[in-house]
Amino acid sequence: MPIFRSCDSPAFDRPFELACINLIPWSNRISGGGFTFQGTYFPLQPNVPNQPCAVHGNAFSSRWSVLEATKTSVVLTMTSFGPEPFRYHARLRYTLRHSAMQMYVSVTNLSRFRLPYGIGFHPWLPRTPDTLLKASAVSMWLPNEAMLPKQRVPVSMYPEWNFEGGARLPRGFISRWFDGWAGEATIAWPSRNVTLRCQASSELARFILYSPSEDAGFFCFEPVSHAVDAHNLPPNPEFHGLRILAPGAVMAASCTFTVERYQATDCPLS
Repeated sequence: MPIFRSCDSPAFDRPFELACINLIPWSNRISGGGFTFQGTYFPLQPNVPNQPCAVHGNAFSSRWSVLEATKTSVVLTMTSFGPEPFRYHARLRYTLRHSAMQMYVSVTNLSRFRLPYGIGFHPWLPRTPDTLLKASAVSMWLPNEAMLPKQRVPVSMYPEWNFEGGARLPRGFISRWFDGWAGEATIAWPSRNVTLRCQASSELARFILYSPSEDAGFFCFEPVSHAVDAHNLPPNPEFHGLRILAPGAVMAASCTFTVERYQATDCPLS
């Protein structure tokens, strides 16, 4: 039974068909063709077909090397010289323990100057009519027509997007970004008799919820370090979760997904 979306034939040129991708050195979109940091404008070209903005960095579409591998773990590394101005070394570790998988990622700034970095995990999960989500957040960003941040509002203003007590996924198209996440979430599929618990490190204080439609068969629950387009949001990138890394500085985060049998108390409807 697939817990993440099943990936039967991994292909190097189709990373969005994988079960999970990694978001380095940023998550989601950067508007305006780039960003300004400490008085310098850095242009970024679109990197995904049919997308006007640079999306998800470049780690998801880059080739990684296997550094270590056992029956229950693998360590992957890559060094990237771009997209400008980013130059970094990244390390990924996946570990299986009993019914849990831990993902760990670190990124080291190899540039000669300070830069804003962000990281995250982007798994695809099965979407069924009875999928339940329990996740507490303080606020939510409303998107504009270009799928960029328009306004941040308290989650309490929108009951259909408040998953604090447990709720079904909203019907139809889903794209919302949540701030002030406590780092714990429960996803339940009663018809599959399965619960998935997600526990993220403190660096990942936000999550993104996405699904193109009810019929898509999947949704994405993405633990991330920063808001969408944080590079261009006032008052500054750090306020919205980006980390300013000096040359040689490291940013790291982890996320553990644990599979259990479903019980009605796991994710009750609010």
